[in-house]
Amino acid sequence: MPLSRVSFPARDRLAHAYPTTRSRTEWTLSQKRLPLAIVKPVFVFSGMGPQWWGMGQQLFERERVFREFVTRADALFQAESGWSILAEMRRTKETSRINQTIIAQPGIFVLQAGLVELLGSWGVRPAAVIGHSLGENAAAYAAGALTLEQALHVVYHRSQTLARAAGTGGGMLAVGLSEDEALAVIAPYGDKVTVAAINGLTRVTLAGDTDALAEVAARLKVKSIFHRTLRVEAAYHSCYMESFKQPLIDALADLRPSLPGVGMYSTVTGAAVSELAYDGPYWARNIRESVQFVRAFASSINDGHRLFLEIGAHPVLTASMREYAALTKADLTVISTLVREADECTTLFKSLAGLYAAGCDPAYPRPRERHEEEAELALEHPCSRRF
Repeated sequence: MPLSRVSFPARDRLAHAYPTTRSRTEWTLSQKRLPLAIVKPVFVFSGMGPQWWGMGQQLFERERVFREFVTRADALFQAESGWSILAEMRRTKETSRINQTIIAQPGIFVLQAGLVELLGSWGVRPAAVIGHSLGENAAAYAAGALTLEQALHVVYHRSQTLARAAGTGGGMLAVGLSEDEALAVIAPYGDKVTVAAINGLTRVTLAGDTDALAEVAARLKVKSIFHRTLRVEAAYHSCYMESFKQPLIDALADLRPSLPGVGMYSTVTGAAVSELAYDGPYWARNIRESVQFVRAFASSINDGHRLFLEIGAHPVLTASMREYAALTKADLTVISTLVREADECTTLFKSLAGLYAAGCDPAYPRPRERHEEEAELALEHPCSRRF
């Protein structure tokens, strides 16, 4: 039966809350048919980079579940750190410190975990999870390998440890090369430059000595190959992280993770997680070793997953996943959640429409059971306001 003839409480909810998006959403749904089997998405958690001063503010204003979760997470984080991550996330554009490592990392985790909570309240739960670098913390939480308290403990000490790395030298360079091509380019520099992250089949990040990276950039410029110097506080996932491994292990000595409750794909190993991980030594590897995102993503595809949802403040891995699908002729659906500076509520509901069209079947409450009051509040407090 065409989706346009099926009654979807979620579609009704979107239309009631955001009338201007209704026609586009209905078009998306009417052009698709649900597969016979219900599909669950793989949650893909991005790392550092997509954070921005307003992330989560509109969801905090409109979505009770998100607001209550973030408030609870902040109380736990304050007990750990002595300061409020929520207060930092509520700052204005002019006063925001969100790009500082000690703020960005816990802020990204709280946003991602809040999205997991909100999506879960709507019946959208992961079949498996993948986390990119910092994103492995939210992935471990979403999979049940870490409790909320443990995940906040990890992100606090991870961010504090890496903040101490700021100013120790080194830089990072994003390049439009395959892993093999990148290894060939940096071979003359020995240990001065390393492959920090394999983000896509033609998307790699390098890290290391700034002078060596400048030479690499100059060589790529001559060949008209994409390259971009990243604004970072340290050369993550390189030899510059070596001296910070043991302090992080010591800080997380009491961490006792559990086996995940859903499938997990590690971007440290690039493979499915089959035993206990995510203890102190694992997180030391997480900051030092190359991010094996492509291998982890490919492993999930080999295990039969075809629907992927990027969880974060802005899509930074979606393009890489879609490129992989195009180059390998894989039949995949890749959807993102939020987009920087776009209306978070509308963007998220459009993502939900895409999940429906791909075969995901969230179990939403009917609009009048939950949304009537929220719709009225939305009229009083438009999404453009801060918390």
